[in-house]
Amino acid sequence: MKIAFYIGDHAKDSLTTQIGYRITRSVQRAPYSNVTHVEAVLAGPFDDGQFEIASSSVRDSGVRIKRCDLSPEKWIFVEVPQFDAAKSMAWFELHAGESYDYIGAIGTGVCSFGDNKSKWFCSEAVGASVGVNSPHYFGPAAFIALCLSMPGSYICDYLGEPCQRSR
Repeated sequence: MKIAFYIGDHAKDSLTTQIGYRITRSVQRAPYSNVTHVEAVLAGPFDDGQFEIASSSVRDSGVRIKRCDLSPEKWIFVEVPQFDAAKSMAWFELHAGESYDYIGAIGTGVCSFGDNKSKWFCSEAVGASVGVNSPHYFGPAAFIALCLSMPGSYICDYLGEPCQRSR
């Protein structure tokens, strides 16, 4: 299963959201501190070039599944053989519509404020959907490090082909 990690500029987001992502980048302590968002890639690309993805996002007010383009220059893709897209899809279908966890997202950069089971931030939702223990401890940068530490995982292009990408 592929996991997509956003490294774009958030130019289309509101000023408040852009500030939030700047804070995210400044408090993360990892080689991938430029990662600000995480998506589970459930299917695709389809004939129109879009993917079916799932996460929890500020822009969409919480947990959702949707189809969209994933521009390769704005995303890092990681293939994680241990993760199962069908299991992830079932989790997102069950939790769709639940709220975004602003406090939890802030907590990953400072200290964990606990686990709110009815609200989710991006890496927490994706982690929960694939069976990661205590996913509320993993912000986007820590989650990509976790994914890359799994045996057999690798950075790939949007089709899943292995590739090298500078950090």
